[in-house]
Amino acid sequence: KDDTKSICAGHTMGACGNKAALTNSREVRLGDLKNSYQHTPLNDGSTPLGTANEKLDIVQFASAIFVAEEGQDFSISVMRLGHLEDEVRCHFRTEGGSGKAGSRYEHAEGELVFEKGVFEKTIPISIVESPLWSATLEFKVILENPVQCQLGKYLKSCRVKVIDQDEFPSGLYAKETAEDVPMGLFIEYVKLALEQPGNTWRFLVTVIFDQVKNGYIWFTLKVS
Repeated sequence: KDDTKSICAGHTMGACGNKAALTNSREVRLGDLKNSYQHTPLNDGSTPLGTANEKLDIVQFASAIFVAEEGQDFSISVMRLGHLEDEVRCHFRTEGGSGKAGSRYEHAEGELVFEKGVFEKTIPISIVESPLWSATLEFKVILENPVQCQLGKYLKSCRVKVIDQDEFPSGLYAKETAEDVPMGLFIEYVKLALEQPGNTWRFLVTVIFDQVKNGYIWFTLKVS
């Protein structure tokens, strides 16, 4: 009986020991889990969320595309988003696309200053007016070099499309009827074609080859 009691006691103590060890193991794992969630840094190694960079106001264009008409005043809206507490500023400049500076618009660059409480500024841009017709051309306006602010991720640049309302090929004969088309209209068309980049030499080559055929026919008739 004494041996039986000692065996039972040994089993009881072993079971209690296993329960205690299991409990201690759970506490250790819970402690490690809690520590793993404390002060977790960002993946890129930068400062944690809620830093001063997130408190900076955002400066960006009001739209990705603006439309301007020839001969009218035009300006681009720039918005400021945030607390509007301090003065912020950034630089702007135009950049040519299918429309070139000097022929479709006047180049502009400068600095935008948003005073405290100001949430909108405009950039005036001069559109060059011409009596000749031209296709819809575009250029870009870019924001850069922010001070005390950050630029919008997708709206730090915009495109400006310039629409020409002139008659094709020129507005000089817009009031003429279809029955009374002057020779000057054809001359304006030729001028427009020659003003396009790369068209001049193509036009001359085409005229020369056409005249070679005419010269051959004239020579044949003359000889016969």
